[in-house]
Amino acid sequence: VNEAFEGKLINDPQTDKKLTLSGGNYVIFNPTGGQNGPTGTVQVSGWSTIDVASGSSVRLESDLTMGGSEQNFIINEGASLDVSGTLNNINDVLLTGNVVNNGTIDLTLADKTLTGDKLTISGNYSGGEGARLNMSVDPRNNTADGLVINGDVSGTTEIYLTAASAAVPNGNILLVDAPNNVSGTAESFGVWRYEGSPYTWETLFENNQWYTYVSDGDRPGIV
Repeated sequence: VNEAFEGKLINDPQTDKKLTLSGGNYVIFNPTGGQNGPTGTVQVSGWSTIDVASGSSVRLESDLTMGGSEQNFIINEGASLDVSGTLNNINDVLLTGNVVNNGTIDLTLADKTLTGDKLTISGNYSGGEGARLNMSVDPRNNTADGLVINGDVSGTTEIYLTAASAAVPNGNILLVDAPNNVSGTAESFGVWRYEGSPYTWETLFENNQWYTYVSDGDRPGIV
């Protein structure tokens, strides 16, 4: 792709066209000024629909701008969207459009010890059957990776939580913030599995925000 298109897959944002990413792993980087991104990355923008096929993954190294009238980013079952940073930096990415998640959104580093990566979705979010959200949480500092949704929330999404230490958090830790949510409920996001902690983690829904907390910090759970 990079050789044939000089590292750029750019569509006229005024037209509705679909881009399907299949059969591999894609790294998207959109630099300012129109220059090519780092080696191994592809510049993608302006597409009305981006469809990540099963078995494929997309890693966002920078913001992603959709175009056209639909503006849907679709993660199919068995596909993933990686928004994790590196050991040297936190990733803070804006996706302009709606997200339909039938696969996995991953905000965790490989070593799963750093928190603070954030994905902001300008439109709506829908969690389909099997939708998963991988996030890291630091119970010592009461911080976590974050998902911000500026539109409505629908469907359900299971959260796979990784604790950076076995400490007990001091209060609730924010995971998902959807200030304009209308349809989403407490069941929209729930802790499905967790690792790195001997305690039981639960989910709290309040004021269009989903938090996680330890239900009993005096007694480890059986996990």
